[in-house]
Amino acid sequence: MSVQVNPVSEPKVVGNGWRRFGVLTQTNLLIFIRNRAAMFWTILFPIVYMLLFGAIFGSQRIDEANPASVKVISFMIPGIVVMSLMSNGIIGNASAMAEWRQRGILRRVQTTPLPIWQMLVSRIIVQSAVMVVQAFLLIGIGVLVFGASFDTLGLAIAIPFIILSALMCMAIGQTVAALIAKPETVQIVCQLIFFPMLFLSGIIIPLPQLPEGLQIVGKFLPSGLMGDIIRAPLLSGYSTGAVSLTNLPFLVSLAGVIIYLLLFVIISARFFKWN
Repeated sequence: MSVQVNPVSEPKVVGNGWRRFGVLTQTNLLIFIRNRAAMFWTILFPIVYMLLFGAIFGSQRIDEANPASVKVISFMIPGIVVMSLMSNGIIGNASAMAEWRQRGILRRVQTTPLPIWQMLVSRIIVQSAVMVVQAFLLIGIGVLVFGASFDTLGLAIAIPFIILSALMCMAIGQTVAALIAKPETVQIVCQLIFFPMLFLSGIIIPLPQLPEGLQIVGKFLPSGLMGDIIRAPLLSGYSTGAVSLTNLPFLVSLAGVIIYLLLFVIISARFFKWN
């Protein structure tokens, strides 16, 4: 008499994918926390930068003839937030991706069951969270140390715009990493992108003080548009004379950030390389 033995399949554990994603996200966070250089440039440097400019302009108001007008530091802090987003999203993200590619980490991920989207999304979540925390650290220190004034409801409204700006900066960094192979060259290219966006968009030097040709260019740089959409809700309850760096309507600046985000996502996806 023959006995038929049916193979017993191992039960699938529900939620393995999400647990793996959670562990991956936690690992990305630990990697960031243990990276002292990243912690300094991402967290401490923007704070020191703000304290320096706050010591110079902290007591000045945009309209000196109007004691009720907003302080200069309140107008500057959103720009410093943008600087922090660019430093983390463009330089930090591009450098990390280039290093992962050079060390073969991306190639090893490709040979595992781990979907590439989980690795990228977990990194995006960690970086976005760090950027939002950093933004509110800058805002909180500005309020406590220099008496900066921000609209209470605007603080909550600004969160999605900070996240949108963070995603755009990461998309720029991802694009650089996709187009450039060597980490050393990636660093140079990122600096060539970072500093013009910092100095030509009105964040550091007001646009009217720049030559006319540079004013036209700076008006549509991503950094100036990000400064507009973050600053507008934060200062919406105060009379500032001009909330916008670029003098563009808010919806135009918002549309510009979204267009830049989509453009860089498409380019980075098109030229993404495993090795």
